Amino acid sequence: MQINPVSFTHKYVSSVWVKNAKTNKNEEMDFVQFEDDPKDKTMLYQTGERWEKINPLSYGTSVYEEYEEAIEENDFDKSFFGLVDNNGTIQALAAINEGDRELRFYDYDYSNKKPFEILFLSANPKSTANKQKREYKGLGSAMVRELVKLAKGKNKDYIALSDSNYPFWSKMPYFNMIGGTQIRTLKSNDYDKCLNELDLRA
Repeated sequence: MQINPVSFTHKYVSSVWVKNAKTNKNEEMDFVQFEDDPKDKTMLYQTGERWEKINPLSYGTSVYEEYEEAIEENDFDKSFFGLVDNNGTIQALAAINEGDRELRFYDYDYSNKKPFEILFLSANPKSTANKQKREYKGLGSAMVRELVKLAKGKNKDYIALSDSNYPFWSKMPYFNMIGGTQIRTLKSNDYDKCLNELDLRA
């Protein structure tokens, strides 16, 4: 499946299979990059508002705010990705930073490396808040898998994130805590091992 260029402006990156929680069958979604475009801006804004009504702790509005700020400041180091279903609905979102490091942690191995930081990652609360009523399974894992592929393709030395969802990130293979902080990192020499394990779970 690919985005219809007449209807949507975001950039197609790859196809992703996600399990429908109701039918227990895999459905194809598009992993896309959102662009500086009024349609994308509206779509991200509406998604954030909708998710916040379901779960105020959702990061949908945080991703939108990062997106809006990056556009206003012409910050080309930040990029925004999502999983979009066949109906054109966003099911997962992520904000990425590849510029000056924003996450503060000390590790000699990372001192002169360029970051691939996951600033925010969020899935549709309909599929996370209530297991009995959820629409899809494994949205977060599918999103992580595509982001690791992206970092690998860009030859990034590591991925870093601030772990605000321990139950989720503790299950992500090879994402290790840095000291006593809430920072987790995945080093480049573990990309393939991480991807192989996530593929086995899919």
